[in-house]
Amino acid sequence: MSMSNKKRKCDSGNQGGADLDHPSITKLDGLVDKINKIKSRFNSHRGKIPNSLQKTLDDHLNAVVESCENFVENSNDAAGEWLHDTIYEEPNIANVRKVIDLFPGALMHENADGYIPIQTNPTKRIGWSYIPILAEEASKRGMGPERGGLLLPNPLTPSSNILQSLLLIYYKSHSENKDVESRNIRAMEALRNANLFIDEDFARFNLLGAASYKDAQKRLE
Repeated sequence: MSMSNKKRKCDSGNQGGADLDHPSITKLDGLVDKINKIKSRFNSHRGKIPNSLQKTLDDHLNAVVESCENFVENSNDAAGEWLHDTIYEEPNIANVRKVIDLFPGALMHENADGYIPIQTNPTKRIGWSYIPILAEEASKRGMGPERGGLLLPNPLTPSSNILQSLLLIYYKSHSENKDVESRNIRAMEALRNANLFIDEDFARFNLLGAASYKDAQKRLE
């Protein structure tokens, strides 16, 4: 995907795509029904049809299974790449949740650098808004490292984890700092509400000193 395409900004409402009555979905439902009927007849007549025909049918069935497996894998990969690209597209939170509900495995999809989406998002200030939902959704599903990956290293500052970065990161320009401040305050609040940022973290991750800074205190209120 080109950088120009990645930077396109999605609408805050329905962003399109296949819905439940999409023609392809309807066609797929019909095919599944037909396959189930064939499977039933196929099992009841196994061993009663010529071996040559049996082999041909087995080959076709294996091809269908492989195709379905590829579809599932490719769909998860596509959803995972989409989660990585939230830092360019800035979709609304509701649509991010929909994608995760459809393809939860996308939360653990590694990009070319070996990072999962929760690690990619801190690389752009837009991405800080999505940290809570990525951590919460992974955590409640028991996926990934502790707290849904919230304690993984931030690729921009590998010595700090993502939680530490949410509290400590600043930008040189005033406009960037104002934007990230607003995003990070909301993110810290969401993490607290989800019990993903707890009091013990101050001592565990050496946040006590940081909490004395005025700007950091805003994120902790």
